[in-house]
Amino acid sequence: MPQIQTLEYILFQVTERARNDLFKPARTIVNNVMAKCAPELSAAPEGSRPNPDCLKKTTNRKKEQLWPKEPTGLDFTVDDTYLPNDFLKSDMQVGKARHLVFATTAQLEQLARARTQTLYATVLNTCFSGQRR
Repeated sequence: MPQIQTLEYILFQVTERARNDLFKPARTIVNNVMAKCAPELSAAPEGSRPNPDCLKKTTNRKKEQLWPKEPTGLDFTVDDTYLPNDFLKSDMQVGKARHLVFATTAQLEQLARARTQTLYATVLNTCFSGQRR
């Protein structure tokens, strides 16, 4: 395969795999494509080989175009396409707040057996009224 066709093929493969494997790390995608083209690349002069860092950036840019948009309010639907089955345990709204509970069945069983429980929460756009003590 001539040099230009090899570079075009690598770029095409990287962007296609980025489109098909949206949540696979760019490093893995680039390494797999580069390994597949290793014979052609090893024969090429050092300066004409594609830069893996540039390919990773290209991969991430392609994936960013396909990512779902970030929600801007509380009235959004949770796309559970990429979540494990039965991972979203609860989606409740209390007043102006919305609570999403994610856990596996094994995690809930372990939590039920625990003597001490710690709660971790990510608080976004919260206004506190009143005074702190």
